[in-house]
Amino acid sequence: MNRSHMLLIAIVFMLASTAASAQISAPVYVPFAFTANHQHLPAGVYKVELLSDRFVAFVDSQTGKTERIVMVRPQAGPHIESIGGLVFASYGSRYVLREVRMTGSSMHSELAIQPKPEPLNAKNQTGSTFEISMR
Repeated sequence: MNRSHMLLIAIVFMLASTAASAQISAPVYVPFAFTANHQHLPAGVYKVELLSDRFVAFVDSQTGKTERIVMVRPQAGPHIESIGGLVFASYGSRYVLREVRMTGSSMHSELAIQPKPEPLNAKNQTGSTFEISMR
């Protein structure tokens, strides 16, 4: 095998490794409808796919259809070794996706479009934040 073949094999291997790392995905069950970057998503089982450091796709696990692609802002953080998750804020019966944490990456991404916090009133006494784990 000559040097050009070895170089070609090395380049193909590097490209394959890069493509594989960009294909990080995880299943998650979200038991309620929610919004992400002002886009509505129904309750359901999704495969959350990291498309790039700026975009995450929500794919319906039953149909395989990409329901939404949302823009995120990557935040520096430690490598997530075990369980990723989706961080939501709840405002009464309304849920807003605030952050995506992908296992196998250092992806701690806030959604690019953050809604204004809602004022608490008689109908809306919560305003809590919680996380749903992805496996």
